[in-house]
Amino acid sequence: MRDFYRKLSDSLKEGKRSVYCTIIATMGSSPAGPGSCMAVFEDGSLMGTVGGGAVEFNAIETAKQLFARPECRIREFQLNSNLPGDIGMVCGGTAMLYFRPLLPDDKALCRAFERAAELEESGGKAWFICKLETGEFDIYAKTAEEAGLEISGEALPEKVLQRLGNSAVLVPGDISYYTDPVNPEGTVFLFGGGHVGKALCKVLDMVDFPVTVLDDRPEIAVKEDFASAKDVILCDYEKIAESVEIGPQDYIVVMTHGHEADTTVLRQVLKTDARYIGCMGSKNKTRAVFKILEEEGFSAEECGRINAPIGVSIGSKTPAEVAVSVAAELIAVRSGKLK
Repeated sequence: MRDFYRKLSDSLKEGKRSVYCTIIATMGSSPAGPGSCMAVFEDGSLMGTVGGGAVEFNAIETAKQLFARPECRIREFQLNSNLPGDIGMVCGGTAMLYFRPLLPDDKALCRAFERAAELEESGGKAWFICKLETGEFDIYAKTAEEAGLEISGEALPEKVLQRLGNSAVLVPGDISYYTDPVNPEGTVFLFGGGHVGKALCKVLDMVDFPVTVLDDRPEIAVKEDFASAKDVILCDYEKIAESVEIGPQDYIVVMTHGHEADTTVLRQVLKTDARYIGCMGSKNKTRAVFKILEEEGFSAEECGRINAPIGVSIGSKTPAEVAVSVAAELIAVRSGKLK
């Protein structure tokens, strides 16, 4: 959930008590995976989700108990009906949830959430770390300002440092740690802010992809028209590197105003190590663009990195429908279902 740490940090500053609930591990099928988190407030309001249904209902009930007796707690829910201790779900797996009361007078915790919020907003590479046995939180950030992580004055074990990645991870042991990336995925660089681009920006925001929109038309590259975008850049398509830096966790979506501009963008982004490259267009347009790139010396393997036509085949026709199909493809890449 976007802005989760900022909203929690602000609630602590306002003196609101809550209970932080997160899925730290699953086995088999479950409605949500590790990293799914929720905050339950004293007035019964919620922020975030741990998958809904019976798991969420029981998580809320557990959280309510912790307002009277603040303590860290780990609960395991069986998602199999007709098994002892099950909660009436038929997903066929197990979900382990961690509960941590958040109290406004806990200064160390408040500092950790504020730091997480700052890094969430800046896009910095960082992880939220929890020492499960004690409930101690801290932040590990790969920035020039951070010398490394110490949690309560103790250096983080090497086995934990080795597991820091793009997914939430439980590192068991005599002392167990749970790590959750503050900004788990890269940016979607969306080249082209036309009708589909506008719709796609909105849909991607709903599924927690940060989006940077780039367009070479001044009348299109207008921040106010892309309220949910991380950034909107008036870009010279011939000089993309002057506007943005593309890394191995980033996604490229190309849907400019014409195949020549598409080709201009593609010949540059193919030289990056972007995680995903997709281009909108018909099969005929795709063949024409590939032919141009191959004539310029790009190999078939290099051109094969381009997902085109972009999007999951759902019979989409309107800009909003196309946006849904493209977002579905990006979700599949993010989840590892599509390489």
